Amino acid sequence: MTNISNFFNEIEESTYDFLETLRHEDNKFCFYPAKEGLTKGGKELKLGFSCFGLKVYYILGYWDNLSTEDKEGWGSYINDFQKIKKMYPKNSYIDEALVSNYLKLNPKRLHKDLAKIILNNLNIKNYSSKNENILTSIRAETKQAISTLKQVDMDQRFRYYEFPNNNKLLENFFFLLDWNKPWDAGAQYAGLCVFASQANENQETIEYLKNFSRKIVQSKDGAYYLGETPRNSELVNGAMKVITGLDWIDEPIHYPEKLIDLCLTIKPDHDGCDLVDIVYVLYKCLDQTEYKKSEIIKYFEEVKDIIKKHYFTKTGGFSYFLNRSQTHYYGVKITNGLKKPDLHGTTLLVWALSMIRDVIEPELNEWKIIKP
Repeated sequence: MTNISNFFNEIEESTYDFLETLRHEDNKFCFYPAKEGLTKGGKELKLGFSCFGLKVYYILGYWDNLSTEDKEGWGSYINDFQKIKKMYPKNSYIDEALVSNYLKLNPKRLHKDLAKIILNNLNIKNYSSKNENILTSIRAETKQAISTLKQVDMDQRFRYYEFPNNNKLLENFFFLLDWNKPWDAGAQYAGLCVFASQANENQETIEYLKNFSRKIVQSKDGAYYLGETPRNSELVNGAMKVITGLDWIDEPIHYPEKLIDLCLTIKPDHDGCDLVDIVYVLYKCLDQTEYKKSEIIKYFEEVKDIIKKHYFTKTGGFSYFLNRSQTHYYGVKITNGLKKPDLHGTTLLVWALSMIRDVIEPELNEWKIIKP
């Protein structure tokens, strides 16, 4: 256990130093996605990476050491992204740099969008156009901003109500999602759970969301999907998204033992999202059952060893991919993928380690667990 504790202690110290190297020169609440290999877009995006920085501060306890002025300043900085714009849902959190970088026209993207429109009109495929994708990204950034603020007991400046909030609208919204790809559909579901839980007098919507989760859960494997069974990694990634939503509306995981069995059949991947997704699902299942806990601990040891391979001893921080920093954020290229740590990878893998540590050595764990 000593070596494990030493590793966690090293991360706690080195991650703070790594974040300092990413901090914008002109705003202490803003962070670059990485220190090296940044693209023009990577230098310009702000909202998402401010949220990532705050989450790391919260997990490792740095947040508690900030002054009241800095805490309020950080919350105000995130809330400054909340806007009213005709093209987008009212009171969305909008990073103008994300929109402008995403919507920059180039011939290849124009041709792809035109082809998608034609195929959609012919009912051959159901593709998302560029405008639909940016709306999805804005909805995801809004969800992230709201949940990040809530994590540190702060609130949105203006209440966000622009989401399906009655049974008919919800039914139409979910009908358009592809529940055979539960990671994408689950992300949309989780966003609605966050929005509904933070909107006043929205019990009808919350009840619909609870009932819907019971309709899509599969008793044979505990995962959330419809239609043919997706591959196992997609099942776990989709379950992770849905379970994050269930946590916001106080709905328990429906078949935790089945999900544990599913997760333990999967060899851990080296992708930052895949690693945190499977750790999160197992961690939340352990909140409801002790089933196969000893096997989960062994599995977490294996995952921890994989995460260590993403860690950069000299600089601190973790890379999203093994030996490569995250290259894209909602379709915008942010780095050239150098063999360097990055902020998103660090956020995800520190979060994964906080859950692993809470299971492996709970008596020593002072890190906090975020609610995504």
